[in-house]
Parts: sequence; C-alpha cells; structure tokens
Amino acid sequence: MSARAIRFYVASGLLDHPDGAGTAATYHYKHLLQLLAIKTRQREGHTLGKIRKELAELTGDALERRVAQTLGPALGAGAHAAVAHDAESPYRWHRVPV
Repeated sequence: MSARAIRFYVASGLLDHPDGAGTAATYHYKHLLQLLAIKTRQREGHTLGKIRKELAELTGDALERRVAQTLGPALGAGAHAAVAHDAESPYRWHRVPV
C-alpha cells in the first residue's frame, strides 16, 4: 500500500490519524487492523462511505475480531502445506504435503 493511499484514508476519515506528523508520524497495531479491514471490505465490493461508517462503529477488540474472521480462513488454508523448489527449473515451485 502506498503512502499516498494511507494519507488519503487518513484525510477521508477511514484511518485514524497517526501519532506525530510528517516523517515523525507513527502508526500502530490499530492502524494496521483498520487498513486490513478497509482493503478486505473494498475487495468485497463495499463503498468507502459504508466502510467508514462500519469502522466508526467498531471498538479495537471488535475490529480485531472482524479482521481475524475475515482473514483467518484464507491464512489457514495453506498452513498444512509446504512449498518445495523444483530442481528442473529455478522458477517452478510445487506444494509438498507435510
């Protein structure tokens, strides 16, 4: 995600303002959760206005749960498989059951 996009989200009220300003701006865990929520909801086809409203209604714990529920299945899908290098081609990879 670009710095420009993050500044846009802050200016639009989708993302909380960071601590500090300019090059001293510091983003925290809650900002990461907000960004993940924004991107997943966008991929689901929701408008920025609807996302803004949803995020305004969520507390930190609820936001974390929402992101975990959304990303959990996708992150766990490949947890039981490893990726091995194919010796025939340095650019081909295949999954190996663990």
